[in-house]
Amino acid sequence: MATDATEKKQTAREEGQHPHSSDAVHNVLFDLFLSGSVSSMANPQIRFQGTSWLSATSRKEPSGHQHVLHVTDIPGYLEIKPKSEHAEWVVQVVPQYNGYAADLREIKTIDDYLQRQFSAKRRSALRGKIRKLERECAIRTSFFCGEISDALYLKHMQGFYQLLRQRFDQKRTFNRNLLYWAEYYPIFKPLIRGGKACLMVMEDGQRPISYSIAFCHNAIMFGFMQTFDPAYAHYNLGDVAMYRKLERSLELGVTWYDFSKGDNAFKDKWCNHTYTLDYWVCHRKQHLIAAIKAQISIALLRLRQWLRDIGFLGKRFQMDRFLYRRRIRLLEGYRWEDRLPDSGSETPKNEA
Repeated sequence: MATDATEKKQTAREEGQHPHSSDAVHNVLFDLFLSGSVSSMANPQIRFQGTSWLSATSRKEPSGHQHVLHVTDIPGYLEIKPKSEHAEWVVQVVPQYNGYAADLREIKTIDDYLQRQFSAKRRSALRGKIRKLERECAIRTSFFCGEISDALYLKHMQGFYQLLRQRFDQKRTFNRNLLYWAEYYPIFKPLIRGGKACLMVMEDGQRPISYSIAFCHNAIMFGFMQTFDPAYAHYNLGDVAMYRKLERSLELGVTWYDFSKGDNAFKDKWCNHTYTLDYWVCHRKQHLIAAIKAQISIALLRLRQWLRDIGFLGKRFQMDRFLYRRRIRLLEGYRWEDRLPDSGSETPKNEA
């Protein structure tokens, strides 16, 4: 069963808001790609590489009793500035996390990218894995970025969830997205149908073996989540899927593919650009307790980043792996379909 803590987080969010933001925490990346909005602390005119990228909708202003606000995951490749009219607020910037991206502006085909990114030996090995996979399995790769039926969407969301859980059980690492699945379900479908998200499905016959979902806006693709069947690991399925995603992105005219935050060897191998994600810690002026809370938050954020920089946090010590045994209990008896709101004619929990 889902915990009371999860439900409390849900009720703390604005109506219709995605699960990665709340009234007290505004996640910039998810706000932009999921709803085209941005924190009320930020100027809604956002630029990308010197050109206008998005005129975002401002989220609602903080309530009068709210004195501290966190604005998180501000990517360095977007020009986002604090609003000058918020004179009663202090905004302090704290660099957090490395982010990784594929800059595709001068790339025409996937072969161009591989030529620049990989050695001849690595290119040969990757193509060999693709040929081996396609020779030994009945591979079909589908991209949904426009139309998708209710039945097919349900099927793939169920398959995605099952593979994601299986993959992280195998890694003995908890993936917090699993507990948000009932909230993702109504969010992703209109994004896919509106061309603002792309769901990739790789199947061996009728068996799904790899899923990924990415959000897109104005030639930027933000890779949110991916997983694959551990039984196919010997095919280097993560690399094969990434090859297909970048190939498709180039066909769609994407010039920037964001691999998101977090250090790992996979991103190091595929990315050709690194950036920094900033956090803003905002507090009201003339409010001593808010100022103290903000300084404590800043100190903790700097400590966490220092631990990442020295290779302790995220490498030698992984919190999600450490907490796996306790957190996996949250999924015991958990059926995300049972947490969906009544959807009228669509009854996914009865079709499962």
